[in-house]
Amino acid sequence: MPNTYDVKPLSDKDRQQLQKQYWLIAGFTLFAGGIFFVIFSNVLSGPQMSQAPLYLFGVFAAIFATVIVVVLRQNYLELKNGVKHCYTGVVTNKRVNRHTSTTGSHSTNVRAGHGSRRTTTRTTYYVSLDDKEFSVDLSVYNQAITGDKAYLEISPQKKQVLRFRVLAAQPQQHSPRYSASSTVNERMRDKECAISAKERLIVRRIFFRAWRKKLFFFLAIALFFISVFTSGFILFTVPLAVVLIINAYKLFVPLLRYRQFLHAARPKIISSVRVKDKITFTSNRSRTRYRLVTDDGTLDVPEAVYQSVTKSDVLSVHRAVCIDIVFGVEQKQSNALFYLD
Repeated sequence: MPNTYDVKPLSDKDRQQLQKQYWLIAGFTLFAGGIFFVIFSNVLSGPQMSQAPLYLFGVFAAIFATVIVVVLRQNYLELKNGVKHCYTGVVTNKRVNRHTSTTGSHSTNVRAGHGSRRTTTRTTYYVSLDDKEFSVDLSVYNQAITGDKAYLEISPQKKQVLRFRVLAAQPQQHSPRYSASSTVNERMRDKECAISAKERLIVRRIFFRAWRKKLFFFLAIALFFISVFTSGFILFTVPLAVVLIINAYKLFVPLLRYRQFLHAARPKIISSVRVKDKITFTSNRSRTRYRLVTDDGTLDVPEAVYQSVTKSDVLSVHRAVCIDIVFGVEQKQSNALFYLD
């Protein structure tokens, strides 16, 4: 972990970047102030209004004012001190965090105008240099690749990224199995083999877990179609019938392919892929997911696999024929096989 960093003076470009924050702060202050003024003058200024809402309004106004003052002070100190912290290290991880919050209540009567329920999601991107994590914007996140050596400049107070640069990209080898010029004949070099009873059961669980979601969606559309049809609105059933037929196709075609998988002589394909990047997905409403970006797409894998592989490692992917379900990943270095069920 890079506990040490270089301290360098701010360049003219850095100062211009920080000075722009004053305009953003001023705009936010005018916007928030306008909202508070409208609420106070149109809602809370009546003689019949009790003291409790006024106190609550004052607390919120004080919180907003405190936030603005803190941000202004941080920006002022950044420019006054005139230094930045510079880190150099290897990109060890990338993380995407999605925080979902909901305001309102299920009991609110939206039609009557008594309230509404609103859900907002905020996405934050992180890049780790030698296991030290930094919050970055999307452009920096897209530049960073796990395993590359990078250089990062941040402001000491606000931790704002001033500059990011890749110093040395780790050599990326390409698997001949999935190179851009791969032909159909080259793709036929995958190893086709038999499948064990345990693996067949894993494939079954993965398949029907996804298929049940399609079934529930199909049944919901079917019930809605029946309710509209029986109510006499025949004209509205035409687009619903089209949607119903499309989802019926999506529901039954996978079953036919699953039947082909069950009767295949060699129902398992083992292919080789090479790791290009690693991404962690965190959320306050779902479990953490670990994703490997390979030269044949993406794979969500167990944490043990994620932590042990590095960029350019070669993995053996176990895939079910016909239904194209990846159910296992094997590390060629350790010959350890992990199932994705």
